[in-house]
Parts: sequence; C-alpha cells; structure tokens
Amino acid sequence: MSEAELAFCVPTYNRAAYLDACLENLVSQARKFQIPIYISDNASTDDTSLVVAKYQAIYPLISYEKNNDNIGPDRNFEKVLKMSSTAYAWLCSDDDRLAPEAVEEVMKIIQARQPAMIVVNGGRKERRGINGRVKTLAAGELTDRNELLAKLGWHMTWLSCLIFSRQLISQGNFARYYQTNFLQFSVVFDYLARAVEPVYYVAKPLVNNANFSVPAWYQEAFAIFGRKWHDQVMALPEVYSQTAKKACIKVHGVKSRLFGFKGLIISKLLGYYNYSIYAEYSRYFAMISDLPKWFFFLLAVIPLPPFVAKIFKANYERLYKMMLRLV
Repeated sequence: MSEAELAFCVPTYNRAAYLDACLENLVSQARKFQIPIYISDNASTDDTSLVVAKYQAIYPLISYEKNNDNIGPDRNFEKVLKMSSTAYAWLCSDDDRLAPEAVEEVMKIIQARQPAMIVVNGGRKERRGINGRVKTLAAGELTDRNELLAKLGWHMTWLSCLIFSRQLISQGNFARYYQTNFLQFSVVFDYLARAVEPVYYVAKPLVNNANFSVPAWYQEAFAIFGRKWHDQVMALPEVYSQTAKKACIKVHGVKSRLFGFKGLIISKLLGYYNYSIYAEYSRYFAMISDLPKWFFFLLAVIPLPPFVAKIFKANYERLYKMMLRLV
C-alpha cells in the first residue's frame, strides 16, 4: 500500500486533553505507515493549538487548520474529510482510540477490496479487549442497501467506525444534511442510493470510546435519538424499504441501550427524563425501544429529588461504570 491511500481525519472543538490522548494513539500507528493526519479545529478557545504543535514537532505529517468561527459539527466533519486527498479517510473522534492492530486490518481490506466505505466494529474497552457492540453480523461485503441499513445502519452513527472512500467524499451530498445531527450517517446512505457499491464490514472491534463523562447530547437524547433519528431515517431515499428504515430506527434504540432499562434509568438519574419529556416524545417510544409504554410512563412520574441528579452527575463516571457491570 502506498502512503497516500489512508488518512486520519480528526474534527475537534475545545477538547485539548482528549485530543492529546487521541494524537498519541494515532501517531503511534501512523508513523509506521507514514499516514497523514488532518485536524480541523472548530474555533477552539483552549490549548488545542498547543497540543497539535507538540505532535507536529515529532510527526510532520500532521496538517492543522483552525476555523475563524465555529461552523458547527456537520460542516467541520465535511471540512476535515475534504482536507485529505488520500484514497480513504478515517473519520476519528478525539475521544475514541484505535486498537493497536487497527491500521493493518484496514489496510488489508483496502488492498484487496476497494469498497465505497469501510465500517469497523467498536465498543468499550474491557480487561479482555474491546467489547464490540455489533454482536451477530459476520465480517464481509454488504451489497444489499436495505440489508446494510437494517443490520448496520444503527452502528454507523458512530464517527470513528467510518472510513470513507475518496469517491464518496467527492460525490457525497453533505450540504443536504447540515444540522441534522446525523450527517455522517445520512451522506453515506444518500450516496449508496445513487451508486450501488459494496460496503465492507470489519467484525473485529477496532475502536473504543475513552470518554466516560456525561455526553454533551445526553440532555437532548429523546429529541436527537428519538424524534430526529426517526425523522432522518424515514427521510432517506425511497430505494430503501420502509421495513429496513423501521428496523434501523428500532435497532439503534435497542442495541445502543440508550432506550433500554439501563439507559432510561441513567437519563432519569441525570434529571433528563420526566413527564414533560414523556408527553412530548411518547409517540416515538414503540419505534425506538422494546420496553412497554407503561414503563416509560411509570419512570416519568416517579419524582426525583434535585440532589439525586446533582450527586449522579458529580459521580457519573464511577456510577456509570458500576451500572455497566450490574445492568
């Protein structure tokens, strides 16, 4: 493989500490294969530029651009992908880490297959390695668009599990999906609706998330992964069947566990789920969860003293890890 066939593309904003650890991880793998790293800084006000300079001093194949103004995450994702000129671009979130064998695994696929997109499995890192969140899908090419949407679409919301081909980047309709929360997902399926090309799935978990803090989107989980997720998937081109779309919507809520028992309890303890949320989003519950509607209602009306949410937020990482083991 030539040195111009794969790049790491990192969008970032005000997360210098995460970016530091991210670049340490990426440089350790990039150096062996002379892989370029592109960073698009969305007008950070912290020490992001200093962190980048530190790694540029030891690895010159890092290109860094800082936006004058915050252009939003979707446009920043597009920008960093288009900063690269390689045959494939791996979109990497700054709070995710690649397994030591990740690059070699992906390079083998690029050499042998040249798919439109590579999707890798990922999950939380445990004692025995990364516990991949996709459990039952075998590795290989997926050529049926509806099968891809139904079986893997839910997982393709995860930035760092997506490796884009140059053709997809150049022909993808990014502008259509600005401010949707799911640009990285929608651009791919929009492209595949127009171009029948294979997507290769890597079943071996190659990405793990290193962030145990309260996600920035958690307060809006029902708006983003309830209403917006439903509406975005259902708005995909008509070449995708209603059955595949509905399966994709449901599987995300179930397999991500966001709207399972544990996920709902976490939302409640954070103070992000109450009766007003129930009333606004109840019509989506059957489409995003396997839990009965009465459970949503019961959890919504149970009072939560404000101090409980305060304590849970303050100890989120420790309590969240405990819940991962117990629930």
